[in-house]
Amino acid sequence: YPCRFSERSAGSQRVIPHRVFSPVCLLQKAQMGVLKLLPRCLAAAYAVLGVHPFPRLDVLIVPAGFSSLGMASPHIIFLSQSVLFPGSPGSGVSSLSLCGSRICHEIAHSWFGLVIGARDWTEEWISEGFATCLEDIIWAQAQQLSLKDKAEQFELKALLRWRRLSDELQNSKEELQILRPNMDRTGQVSDSGSSTVKHALNPDKTFMQVHYLKGYFLLKFLASEVGEHQLVDFFRLFVRKYHGQLILSQVRVFQVGDCKISDFILSLVWGEPR
Repeated sequence: YPCRFSERSAGSQRVIPHRVFSPVCLLQKAQMGVLKLLPRCLAAAYAVLGVHPFPRLDVLIVPAGFSSLGMASPHIIFLSQSVLFPGSPGSGVSSLSLCGSRICHEIAHSWFGLVIGARDWTEEWISEGFATCLEDIIWAQAQQLSLKDKAEQFELKALLRWRRLSDELQNSKEELQILRPNMDRTGQVSDSGSSTVKHALNPDKTFMQVHYLKGYFLLKFLASEVGEHQLVDFFRLFVRKYHGQLILSQVRVFQVGDCKISDFILSLVWGEPR
C-alpha cells in the first residue's frame, strides 16, 4: 500500500470513507449505532493519533459466536452483533458506550496491530495492550467529555479491568500470563526462517485477555508517570518512526516528556507474571 503518512491530502482527512455491511434483520440497529458513531470515532482517532494509515474502512456485522474478530485486514472491521445498540432512536450517546468503545478499539488497531505489528507472535500485548489503552482515549475524545467525566470513566474502566485481570491470574497457568515469555529469545527464528506460535492449540488461550489487560495497565502506569498528553504525543512520534515495521518490546530505557522509564517496565514485561 502507498504510505499515507507522506501524502499531503491524507494529513487533513479527519474522517475516511466508511461503509457498514449487515444482515437485513440488523440494518436498523447498525444504522442507529455503528453508522452513527463511525464518523465521530474516526475523527477522534485522527485527533489522537494523526493520519489514518488506510484510505477507507468497511465494518461487517457478524454473529455473536463468530470465532475470530481480528482478521488483520487493513480495510475491514468485524464487529459482533452483541454490541449493537438495543435502545430507541431518541437515546443519547451514553447508551452507545459498548458499541462506541468496541469501534474505537478496532480503529486503534489500524495503528497498533496493522501498520505497526509485533515481530514475535508471543508479544500480542504490543497490539492489544495499546488498542485497549487507546480505546478509552479515543472514545472519550469522541464523546467530548469534560475532564471530570473523563477521569471518572477512565477509573471505572480500570477498576472493571483490574477485577477481570485478577480473576484470570487466579484461574490460569503462569506460563500464559507473561507478556514476553521467550525473554531474550523473543523474535529469534530457525535457520529456515520459521518460528513457533506458542500455545496455538491451547483452548484456554483463546478466551484469555491477560495480554490485553497487562499491556493496558503498563501503559496506564506510564500515563500516571508522565501525563496522558505526553504519552499520546509519544504514541504519535512512535507511529511516525515505526509505521510499516514489525517490532519487539526490547527498548530498555526511553524518554517520555521529562521522565525516564526503565527498570519498572522491564519487571512488568519480562518479569514475574503477577
